Amino acid sequence: MLLHRPDIDALARERRLPLFKAVAEAIAGAIADGRLKPGDRLPTHRALAFDLGLTISTVTEAYREATRRRLVSGEVGRGTFVLAESREAELFALGRLDPSERIDLSTNVPADLAGEAIEAHLRMLPADVLRRAGLYPGAGDLARARLAIARFMERRSLRLRSAEIVACAGAQQALTVALLGLAGRGGDVLCEALAAPGVKAAARSLGLRLHPVPLDGEGVEPEGLLRAARATSARVVVLVPALQNPTGAVMGANRRRALAEVIRAAGLALVEDDVYGPLVDEGTVAAGCWERAVIASSLSKSVAPGLRFGWLTGGHPILPELARDIHLTAWGVSPLVSALAVSLIESGEADSLVRRQREEVATRHRLAFSTLGRGRRIGAPGPHLWWPVSGEADGAAAAASALGVEVVPGGVFAVGRGGTDHVRLCLAGTPSRARLKEGLERLAGLEAFGRRDG
Repeated sequence: MLLHRPDIDALARERRLPLFKAVAEAIAGAIADGRLKPGDRLPTHRALAFDLGLTISTVTEAYREATRRRLVSGEVGRGTFVLAESREAELFALGRLDPSERIDLSTNVPADLAGEAIEAHLRMLPADVLRRAGLYPGAGDLARARLAIARFMERRSLRLRSAEIVACAGAQQALTVALLGLAGRGGDVLCEALAAPGVKAAARSLGLRLHPVPLDGEGVEPEGLLRAARATSARVVVLVPALQNPTGAVMGANRRRALAEVIRAAGLALVEDDVYGPLVDEGTVAAGCWERAVIASSLSKSVAPGLRFGWLTGGHPILPELARDIHLTAWGVSPLVSALAVSLIESGEADSLVRRQREEVATRHRLAFSTLGRGRRIGAPGPHLWWPVSGEADGAAAAASALGVEVVPGGVFAVGRGGTDHVRLCLAGTPSRARLKEGLERLAGLEAFGRRDG
């Protein structure tokens, strides 16, 4: 047992805290010194109350306080888990990480290819852009941004009108704003049974209840989506059809059409997260149900993660409302970042960087399969790889961490009940292919990641 009643009583006396806050403080201490790690599941309210000799209501208040402090997160049907982004977890990580030794395969970013292009385009920006860098974006800035976004989205086989585009400060803001507009606060939302951290974070911030929809090798199953829509009060679904995070699944044309038909038949609104879309040749689900769709996208996964330049588009009637609410959307856009992104797109440099990104990711995928052996290959090469492991994913991730390689256990992505025997490997974030190969070779030496050549 990681928490002890005498320690909690001492905390309560020394800091003059009520018992529930002392329990929350003890949880923070266990995270800070590494006894509790990101992703660890805490005991149930009843079990911890029994262990500590407290009432269930006291433990419930303690978990509520720990959630408020962003130490833990509770998920219906799964339990309460330590958050990786908690300040205490970050402090512990800082204390144990040696950048020269540890290899990060947990952070999902594109390969660092854009530095020289960004430097060159920054030098080319007009002086008036630099003078206005500290201001809100003007109408002219936003109009030019919409035109550039329309041009960039042509690669997704979409011909967008300016009125259908809302500029945002990155895809995460766009996703959160779309969910707020469509589902409100505290509503019900359908999503993939293995959901991207950004989707779960947006849901937590808005108090949304996520309902999982089963996946197969192409992503969400149409029949499963229809069943979930009929079984719940949810009228919004979030999908990642292109390089689904974490599985890497890519939907073909037939699957996209089938899902669009279900969305129409069930009266659902679609929020399509298309940040990985430029990295594949397949199109969008939204194109088949445009009047019910909102797409959230950005340059962060295909060009450069630091360009916080995103957008919403689609044919759903909520778009004009979101466009008018500039405090939630356009005013978050930096004029400097917007001008830089527009310059990259208008010059064709963004398209060139996307092509290079696709080539680099394909090379790194081949490297992963040749080093680890044959796993279950899903979809097109992307910046992340869903890798099967022997035993539980949490144990495999812990074993990898002990060898200085950080990966993400599959349970981090799970919505609802059930574990997983996979981990997510992020292939593009290492500074070089050699560094990636070194990390993969360390993993290959672990029994949990054993070769699957047979």
